[in-house]
Amino acid sequence: MTFPAVSVTGHRDLSDVQLAWLRTELDRVNLRLVHEFGTADAATGMARGTDLDFGWSALFAGMAVHAHIPYPQQPNGRDWTDADRDSYRRLLERCTSKREYGRAPDVGLLFARNDGLLDFAAERSGVIVAVWDGRRKGGTYDTVKKAAKRGLPVIHFDIARLQVHGPGCSCVKRLRKADQKPLELF
Repeated sequence: MTFPAVSVTGHRDLSDVQLAWLRTELDRVNLRLVHEFGTADAATGMARGTDLDFGWSALFAGMAVHAHIPYPQQPNGRDWTDADRDSYRRLLERCTSKREYGRAPDVGLLFARNDGLLDFAAERSGVIVAVWDGRRKGGTYDTVKKAAKRGLPVIHFDIARLQVHGPGCSCVKRLRKADQKPLELF
């Protein structure tokens, strides 16, 4: 089995404990994707939190990173810190490609960007990394649900339990109609 590409979806607001765990696990899983599953390309939505951390980890693992940006003003949001903006700018400079979904802030472009991330993985027979608390609704939940319905494999970083589950885990499987056999704990 190979996953030539990987896209990310995930929460923005994580605790210090969750962030420390996530950064270590992203490096572990991304290195495994490269060395065991042949993953060469990674797509990130460039949002603060999970997306930026994933992008840096993918670069560390040796992947080409592709930026999917809802609109150019994304890092100007009121909840972005100077450190977030600096990380965004530096990561964007290292990205292999950049796709913008619109020119002005619009919540609909956030969903278009998320759909673009799913398309990126689907078109390349890839996998989705979902940093998701299964109890929370929102954009990450919506994206995981769409991935499940499309039959895309999802590696679930269960941020509530601090566990990583390979494609086919029960928390994602319940969102899809077709039953697929889960892989071992990733």
